[in-house]
Amino acid sequence: MNAFTIARRAARLGRPAAAALALSALCGCGNGFFPEQRAVGGGGGGSSGTLTQMVVSPPSAVLGLRGTLQLTVSGTLSDGSATVPGVTYRATGGTVSPDGLFTAGAVASTDTVFVTELGGLTGVPPCCEDTVVVTVLANPPTALAITSQPGGGVTGMALTREPIVEVVDALDRQLGVSGVVVSAALASGSGFLGGTTTVTTDANGEAVFPDLVVTGTGSFTISFSSPGLTSVTSSAFSVAP
Repeated sequence: MNAFTIARRAARLGRPAAAALALSALCGCGNGFFPEQRAVGGGGGGSSGTLTQMVVSPPSAVLGLRGTLQLTVSGTLSDGSATVPGVTYRATGGTVSPDGLFTAGAVASTDTVFVTELGGLTGVPPCCEDTVVVTVLANPPTALAITSQPGGGVTGMALTREPIVEVVDALDRQLGVSGVVVSAALASGSGFLGGTTTVTTDANGEAVFPDLVVTGTGSFTISFSSPGLTSVTSSAFSVAP
């Protein structure tokens, strides 16, 4: 008698636990601890290279209760080519779909999503597993706010005042949340933005950009963004030759 037959008979007899156990035994996905989902497709696209790196984006996030977050996966093979590896997802809280859509639970928590390479490619840990930390707040974050505006300076040199960004809620209250990835980019002005343009909020909930460099002259503004949050743009500042 196979697992499907056991599951069907158990279900007809009003034994859902037995049915679930039988199906878990058949698919090999029941681990008794984490809910696991398997991605459809993936693999090396015909390449025989070895998976040497796997990156999940974003690496961390902050959500409100029952909020959602779409995860994306990319990889690099030993021959240097890019790939989208097939993966499995499992989470310590909330739920995660086979295509990487995480849904937070109904209570505040800190959850970890484990993303592991699945078949088709042969990798050597830790290259083939990555994690995403999701902070779930009862008071959900909605936007970014600038607490220290960027200062001007001289082209090719670090700005005279480092910008500082924090996460706020719908009432513009600072939440002091760590682990939020914030990226900076030029919003206006003719030039290039260099230095460390992506940082993560620290234990005080601040994303500090210590070494931004504008190459160009004139008036500029910088925009700051983070997945799932409303972006914010700085006040204008001047850069001299």
